[in-house]
Amino acid sequence: FQCLFVDDLRMKVTEETLDTVIMLNNSTYDLVLQKKISVSQTIKSRFQYVLSCCTVPAMEQNTVSFFSERIRRYQTLLENPEFFLFVRELIFHVLQYHSEIGANKMHKHVQMAAVDFVGSLRQSLELTMETMILQALAHCIITLDTNFNMDHALTEENSLSPLWMQLARSKFCLNVDTFVAQAKIGEL
Repeated sequence: FQCLFVDDLRMKVTEETLDTVIMLNNSTYDLVLQKKISVSQTIKSRFQYVLSCCTVPAMEQNTVSFFSERIRRYQTLLENPEFFLFVRELIFHVLQYHSEIGANKMHKHVQMAAVDFVGSLRQSLELTMETMILQALAHCIITLDTNFNMDHALTEENSLSPLWMQLARSKFCLNVDTFVAQAKIGEL
């Protein structure tokens, strides 16, 4: 007798569904570079979820209006191509930094899937790769919004402030090496 483990009997659901072996053998960063995972789509579809994960100090004003305005502000910023590309670039840096194979010879998303198994192995791998992207986005928001800096990113006309963008890109305000090293990616 030969024993075989069958994880998921379904054929590819769509063209976007990744093969389990490909997800096991490649880092999240590699799959993003190969355009098998869309960071842009994940940002656009899940930014409100990420905002809810980013804690803010207790506010003495109307909490509902504060968070509604916060969502509106980030939506406006993410609709700006320059800001969107800047955030996406930061996420790429974080994913690249965390793309090395660990001491246990597994990519970080595979380690995460092994710890917190949800559904089939393929589904767990898909979920953990999305989680890594969302954690990188949360790290971007937390870092860029230190001391409520994001309140100054939009001008009175609701356009991206060129000065804010220039400062955000400055290595004196945001050292990318330090930024990626401080990212807590891969922790559930």
